[in-house]
Amino acid sequence: MSYTDDDNLDFEGLRAFLMDYCGTAFAAGAGPALIDLARIERADPQELLRIAQELGINVR
Repeated sequence: MSYTDDDNLDFEGLRAFLMDYCGTAFAAGAGPALIDLARIERADPQELLRIAQELGINVR
């Protein structure tokens, strides 16, 4: 998956969604989600897309 300017993706919206998604998992007792939260926080747009793909979230 690769980003182009033509895709017009809202990466800050994606970051917020992923933070909420992983934050909920962490609050429910899934400790490893804390690592994902840290990764999401510092991720560039390409990395955000990779994380979403790894979590099975379709952003397109």
